[in-house]
Amino acid sequence: MNLTLDPDTIPGLESFEVVPEIDSTNTVLLKRAPPVSGKAIVLLAERQSAGRGRHGRHWIAAPGEVLCLSVGWVFERMPQDMPALSLAVGVSCARALRQAGIEGIGLKWPNDLVAAHRKLGGILIETRTEPGGAVYAVIGIGLNLELSAATRAAIRALGTEPVDACELAAPCGLDTKVLVSTLIESVIAALRRFACDGFVGFSRDWDLLDSLRGAAVSVRQGDTNFTGISRGIDARGALLVEIAGKLAHFLSGEVSLRAAE
Repeated sequence: MNLTLDPDTIPGLESFEVVPEIDSTNTVLLKRAPPVSGKAIVLLAERQSAGRGRHGRHWIAAPGEVLCLSVGWVFERMPQDMPALSLAVGVSCARALRQAGIEGIGLKWPNDLVAAHRKLGGILIETRTEPGGAVYAVIGIGLNLELSAATRAAIRALGTEPVDACELAAPCGLDTKVLVSTLIESVIAALRRFACDGFVGFSRDWDLLDSLRGAAVSVRQGDTNFTGISRGIDARGALLVEIAGKLAHFLSGEVSLRAAE
């Protein structure tokens, strides 16, 4: 993956680093000093040996097949809508993918990029409180670029049906450098907007990209499963599920589609 980006070409980018292999881009950035206020630091790896998704799940990332990047950003104070940050980042990623010629993108609450219910990528956000009440947020983004048959099989073995960007790209093909630069620009713009306005500026776009609305779903919280019909999200970004005629609100949990009965 031959990528060189000049930080001066992307407003708000303090530094950009590409490494051939790393344990986890999120873990490395969390150990580093945060960027100055209003700037972002970006770390991209061609391969992660210990990449992870939500709840510590292993993220399979073979060299050259998956985009693994993390963005570090400082919020001067904890945003009121912090639980919805992954949704806002999802909207920004979907916008960037469309700009890069990748079509058919949807969002699965709370942090997945999908196409026809197949997983294209995921978002993992981790935070660290800084002196004075500031919050250092590291936004990890994993995106399938061009998966081999072996990698697809390994992902399916974990219970997920994958899709990659090359499958979805316009006939002109996928330009990885354009995709990365567009993705970084879009995420930084989203972080600025989120810091000022919270989730309100993203909720309408998220509704339009919601891949679960109207579908029968199961939501797992701990050892408990709830089943019902997905009815979108509320103003805080909580998932709304109609259960026995009443709306339940979920700010966390694992969501899966239910088989038609």
